[in-house]
Amino acid sequence: MPRKGYEEDDGNRKPPKPKEQFRVVLSVYDNGYVDRDLTEFYTNEETGKRKKVTHETSSNFKDAIEKELAENTDKLACWMLDAMGIDPNAFARRVSSRKGSYEDEEYEDALDAIDEMEDAEAGADLP
Repeated sequence: MPRKGYEEDDGNRKPPKPKEQFRVVLSVYDNGYVDRDLTEFYTNEETGKRKKVTHETSSNFKDAIEKELAENTDKLACWMLDAMGIDPNAFARRVSSRKGSYEDEEYEDALDAIDEMEDAEAGADLP
């Protein structure tokens, strides 16, 4: 009898199903806060059982991914953006043209909106 995960198909063995190695769970709150759960799955060599570890820091998680899955984490980030329906190239162009952080840009946009409201209240746009 074949091991679990292998099935006979016309005398050929099928490879086992892929196993989840890493999981990223992002929680986005209405106040703009983003929380994350960074989990790594592995097989214990002594027992052969699947185990998981939750990484507390992004750098530890990134190091684990580089070691086990992909040396180029930029490519992995592109896959993740693509999985969320975001074009990685368009995202890169938008981010590279920024002068500051997201918060700086939002602050500048808010100041521009305030200036426009003050101008409208003062009648600056009237002939």
